[in-house]
Amino acid sequence: MSLQITFFPNKGFSIGINCHHAVLDGKSSTMFVKAWAYACRSCEEESPLSLKPELEPLFDRDLIKDPTCLETAIINNWTQMASEIDLSDTSNGRSLKIMSLPTQVNLVRAMFDLKRGDLEKIKKRVLSKWSWWGRKHFQLFQSQPLCLPLSLVVLMCLSALLKPLMELKMQGNFV
Repeated sequence: MSLQITFFPNKGFSIGINCHHAVLDGKSSTMFVKAWAYACRSCEEESPLSLKPELEPLFDRDLIKDPTCLETAIINNWTQMASEIDLSDTSNGRSLKIMSLPTQVNLVRAMFDLKRGDLEKIKKRVLSKWSWWGRKHFQLFQSQPLCLPLSLVVLMCLSALLKPLMELKMQGNFV
């Protein structure tokens, strides 16, 4: 994690924060900034500092239920991937070092510059396609609508997944 504080002459300051997602996720970083702001506001008071309950970090991992043992499968997969990519890696997959993935021949990379209107169009398209594809192929979704709100990452993944499936359906190659 890195912090940069920029002071503006007679106008205040701004704080820039950069962190690797493996160290701090979005919610954790937001909670950190909110707790920091609360502590700064509260330090003018004489009483000892204590955070509001909604700003206190939660470390109880037992609250997260994993009945299918997905965590174990992901950790095993990650460990295997790390050792296959870098044969000299001895960290056993427990490192914050970014893995250098070899460039693959049939890999497509793209960068998208999306505006709010674009995201709304994608959301409408994904939701309309989901009602056909998701309900047809996953019994789990027969009685449940797609959860809203959808994050940008979820929208882009669903859009990327549904487009080729819809093309297969149009060609008659997908039941």
